Amino acid sequence: MARQRLSEVQIAVGWAADPAGDGVAFARFGTGEGGRFIRIPFAVARRPALFGREVGYAAVTATASALADYGIERLVLRIGDGELLEDIERRRPLPAALHLPYIRARCALRRFGRVRLELGNVGDLMLRARAEVEHHAAA
Repeated sequence: MARQRLSEVQIAVGWAADPAGDGVAFARFGTGEGGRFIRIPFAVARRPALFGREVGYAAVTATASALADYGIERLVLRIGDGELLEDIERRRPLPAALHLPYIRARCALRRFGRVRLELGNVGDLMLRARAEVEHHAAA
């Protein structure tokens, strides 16, 4: 049975990863804090010189890949990282270590008919992701 195509879908996403690179993103469908969540695990090669920027790229890539099978035609992805938003939307020059993560993220986002990244309040999702990462690190 084919999935129904969804027109514009708004997703807010927050993420975190531990020093070993084990990460999790939480994506919330819809606007407001009452929407449906999905949990998306990911792994990233941590690079201290990037100050965590590589984590955002890995989270966006994993989120877009996870959402690709939902039949979404137009995606509005709200993130809390203004630097990542500027990198992707404005195609700014990047450190060499971010070239491949950038390409992976752009390819994953191109799986949708249209995609727009927006800066949004995703603090609750970031806190949820950090709590999970810290819980696993402590266990």
